[in-house]
Amino acid sequence: MIRLVRAEFLKLRTTQVWFWLLLAALAISVLIVVASLASSDGIQTSADVPDIFGAANNAAIAALGDECSSLLLLNSDASIAPGCMGALHGALMRCDRVGAAGPKILWPSGELQYSCARKRISLTTEMVTMMGEVWPSAARAARALVCYPRGAYERPFYPRYLSGACFLIRREAWLQAGGFDERYFMYGEDIQLFSDLRRRGWFLVYEPSARCTHVGGASSTGFGYPSPTERASMLLFFSNEGATRALAFRFLLGLEAGMLLGKALVRGRRNLGLAGDLARIALGPARGPALSRGG
Repeated sequence: MIRLVRAEFLKLRTTQVWFWLLLAALAISVLIVVASLASSDGIQTSADVPDIFGAANNAAIAALGDECSSLLLLNSDASIAPGCMGALHGALMRCDRVGAAGPKILWPSGELQYSCARKRISLTTEMVTMMGEVWPSAARAARALVCYPRGAYERPFYPRYLSGACFLIRREAWLQAGGFDERYFMYGEDIQLFSDLRRRGWFLVYEPSARCTHVGGASSTGFGYPSPTERASMLLFFSNEGATRALAFRFLLGLEAGMLLGKALVRGRRNLGLAGDLARIALGPARGPALSRGG
């Protein structure tokens, strides 16, 4: 049995209750569970869950019982095409050391999302990403450095990281990794999970015949970019990698705060709050919650 866990961080959208189409398309027994952190639609959820993204998923999965063999985790702003779960399940079953499988992820426009990383998230990749805040060409360079090229997404491969927006994971692998690290508020818990899986000898697989549409950013409405929550999560990630890496990332955060402050002085007050948030993250403890709305 596959069990699907859908984590809603903002508002449950009843118009997305299209999952019955999936059940007709699959010869797989499926149970859908919603872990709602802030539902305003009056939809009953499987359990009371904490106000933390990873912890909410952990609580919902723990409430499922142990009879299921696989879990599909799906973001609130993502929807899967008919046949997606079957394709992911087939990819997962091809090898008993594949711990998780991810689909081809598209923007609502149909454009490809570069959702799989071929290289380890490092201080270098983060530095290039931060530079993209000032020079847009650097953001493209970061994508080229970390992600697979467009043509690679037409065939299966074994990436270092999948997208946390949608993936199917073996329950055995989930339990070995301990689920999501609950110190992450939101963002980064998927990278940590996939890193933990790989350290335990599990492989990840990308399956292009499985399709998912992902809006992106629906759980972070109100934050400027870069999101303080995302940066705080990456500080926690690098802290898990060692004190030296954490210190170097704090230095990069300080540089980014300085660049945003410079932009604020030139273009107005728009980036002042965000620069302040990043500076406080750089000087504060490694933890996941955001500091403010950062605009």
